[in-house]
Amino acid sequence: MNIIFLDIDGVLNSRNYLNEIHETKKILIKLDKPLYRLIEINPLKIDIVKSICVRTNSKVVITSSWRKLMEWSLIEEYLINKGIPIIDTTEDLNDRNKEITKYINEHKIENYAIIDDEMYNYSSELLNRLIKTCFYEDGITYEQLDETINILGRSK
Repeated sequence: MNIIFLDIDGVLNSRNYLNEIHETKKILIKLDKPLYRLIEINPLKIDIVKSICVRTNSKVVITSSWRKLMEWSLIEEYLINKGIPIIDTTEDLNDRNKEITKYINEHKIENYAIIDDEMYNYSSELLNRLIKTCFYEDGITYEQLDETINILGRSK
């Protein structure tokens, strides 16, 4: 099984996107609706990740700090309903390199990619499988879709 270790901020959204939805988000916050977190996720970016998963027969493990939010179950349900095959989250060890490495070792994961906008203290092995997105530009792009597919290979 192929695994994608997925961050959310800077992958499924970007500064530009958050600026676009700013006014809608303010209204939802005033209404005290936890749904404002859902609109922070760009549907176009969901489609890119979904396409990677379909084309590579991959499942998703969330590494994002969003997994610690009170609204996480709502966010997870939303992403799954949009076609992101989330199967798990990494354990919170306050070190993404350790979190992913531990998950790989415990679950005997052989083929994986990491999609993240941050450069953590990743080992060289993890760095070779990192697709680095940019929060300040556009999150995950179609070019990075192709890069991720190249890392994971096509499903048979």
